[in-house]
Amino acid sequence: MDRQGKVGDTVNISRTVVKKVLNSRMAVISTDASSDPRLKSSDSIIMYGMRSIMCVPMISQESVIGIVQVVSEKDFAAFGEDDLYLLTVIASLAAVSIQNARLYERQKEALEDARRAHEDLVKTQAELINKEKLATVGQLASGIAHEIKNSLGPVSLVHLLRERHPDDEVLQEYTDLILESNNRILSIISEVASFTQGETRVYDRKPTSLRPLLESVVNFLKFDRDVKRAGVKLHIHEPITVDINADRIKQVIINLIRNAAQSLPENDGSINVTLDRDGEDAVIRVVDNGCGIPEENLQKIWTPFFTTKEGTGMGLGLDISRMIIEEHDGAMECSSTIGGGTIMTIRLPATD
Repeated sequence: MDRQGKVGDTVNISRTVVKKVLNSRMAVISTDASSDPRLKSSDSIIMYGMRSIMCVPMISQESVIGIVQVVSEKDFAAFGEDDLYLLTVIASLAAVSIQNARLYERQKEALEDARRAHEDLVKTQAELINKEKLATVGQLASGIAHEIKNSLGPVSLVHLLRERHPDDEVLQEYTDLILESNNRILSIISEVASFTQGETRVYDRKPTSLRPLLESVVNFLKFDRDVKRAGVKLHIHEPITVDINADRIKQVIINLIRNAAQSLPENDGSINVTLDRDGEDAVIRVVDNGCGIPEENLQKIWTPFFTTKEGTGMGLGLDISRMIIEEHDGAMECSSTIGGGTIMTIRLPATD
């Protein structure tokens, strides 16, 4: 930096002076550098026309971390002892400041490392806990699956009723619902068992029209106590065909509608299911005017075992549902506001 405070592109220094200061850890002052016998070996003093020189070490914790060198190219005896004392004080203060800044940066890095390590530890602990829970649920699902299948055995007698009363439309409708419920119970047990064991499911798919599928879901849920209280309105804006496993997609939509029903107020609750096309995607939305989901929980709802329905839910429904949708090459999203309700959105590639 020159007399006017302008920072130059290059800095001219005397290596001889610098070495003396670094080796002796003492300040150097010269009133006539070119004739100073201590500096006679310095070519840079003659080359750069240095006249008066002051050079002091920057010392912090017994270590030299730099130097401050002041040069006058025109004046002899430009600096005195008072100037050297002032420069020494400035160099000492600068050394302490620089060292403190370095310590602060190292401390920040250490704290950041500690924070990351803590986050990794918490994440690992959570993953281990979830794995243990999943293993327990898997064992439970495997253990009770056999008993449930045995208990559902008499349901197969419904086929006899259907055969004996082929002209009874009401009986045919009700027995259809009973058989569908039976199949859904068995598939849920299988789904939970596969999920807890970390298995990747490969679903048999076929082109399926979403209109009759959604109508079937609404018809199936009319006997559900929570859903019946609010009712479900179906809005199909365009018939769309998708390549899916119909039973699995039904399972997802039933879960979303039941979740919506459980969030509704006692009176004046509503659930709307809509089907639209967005470009090459079929878009199914389940919209309710329930209590909504707090913003801090919007990402947690996809986490296994996270639930706000204490005593009535395991917290696996949404995670399994999203897994099913993603394995159909689709996506599942949630938007919600407290007191304003929730919108669950399913996107599936359309085939037509």
